[in-house]
Amino acid sequence: MTKIYLIRHAEAEGNFYRRAQGHYDAPLTDRGLKQAAALGERFREIPLDAVYASDLRRARRTAQAVADVRGLTVQTEPDLREMGLGIWEDLPWGNLMEDYAEQYELFSTDTELWEIEGAETNAAVRERMMAALKRLAERHEGQTIAAVSHGMALRGLFSVLPDHTGETKVPVHSENTAVSVVHAEDGELRLVSHNDFEHLPPELRTVTWQTWWRDPGGRDLSSLIFRPLDLRKDGQLYMDCYADAWRFAHGSLQGFDAEVYLKDAQRRTAPETLMAAYSGDTFAGIINLEEDQPLAEGAGWISFCYVVPELRRKHFGLQLIGHAISWFRRQGKTALRLCVSEDNTAAQRFYKACGFHETGRRKGVVVPLIIMEKEL
Repeated sequence: MTKIYLIRHAEAEGNFYRRAQGHYDAPLTDRGLKQAAALGERFREIPLDAVYASDLRRARRTAQAVADVRGLTVQTEPDLREMGLGIWEDLPWGNLMEDYAEQYELFSTDTELWEIEGAETNAAVRERMMAALKRLAERHEGQTIAAVSHGMALRGLFSVLPDHTGETKVPVHSENTAVSVVHAEDGELRLVSHNDFEHLPPELRTVTWQTWWRDPGGRDLSSLIFRPLDLRKDGQLYMDCYADAWRFAHGSLQGFDAEVYLKDAQRRTAPETLMAAYSGDTFAGIINLEEDQPLAEGAGWISFCYVVPELRRKHFGLQLIGHAISWFRRQGKTALRLCVSEDNTAAQRFYKACGFHETGRRKGVVVPLIIMEKEL
């Protein structure tokens, strides 16, 4: 018999920014790195003969944390990779929920019937996952191994693996770095335990605190919908939001000229660089990007990032940053920059939590501005 610890990768950008990952090769977040470290500590005293991972970096980096404590090398197994999502790759889950409502419901409730252009079928993913595990079990007969894979790939696999009673059950979504145990013997696989994440303290958990999975196929108001903002129709909305952000940062509207900022936005706006975000039908905020800002020094530039007051501290700002990262990666940028008022300590804390760090200062209209940067 071969004992296989099946592990979901640690939190990656798609989990953090609420975007579809699939084969999109996103890195781990800062919290994901901490989750991986906690996973490694869990395995410090557990004997392993080998560690495997899918070829996507979020899985490989998670597996490395386990391999390091056991003195092993991560071996890649491409058939453990996530379900390919075709034209859904790297799109916001909120947009998929609205623009592909029927298929989104199938993806959430009955993946066997889900069908999207360029995507893998659930059956194909399940077949390659089964083949990979049987192959590894045969290679490591009588041994114990760890294998790091992905949420949907594992969910599809677990849905057909019998447990100790001989029955199969529809599994819950696994927490990031959750550990499941499979026994393989005589070419058969059996699920022994599922979704154990006791190594994670509450503050390091991801799925546990999210709401999207609690109502399968429902309208998830925690995932933002992004739509282009037309300044010809919505110029007043843009100016009102900018004024509110200015007042929040400086305590008054001293030095603020709405028309100047509106004209500046009209001059630099291009498709996908000025987006309004919605939580369901409720306006939630704005993200405004620039490709050729001199202060960016070749990096992508965020000129305006705004969440309406009543929706702040609900993780919506993270999704705005996620849009910026996605857009500028497609433009070949390797870093992201922005300015934040020296007075605006709340915004500074937010950007630091997103991985930005201070790189310099410049003169502002009211107070000096801090230039911050994040590597992509």
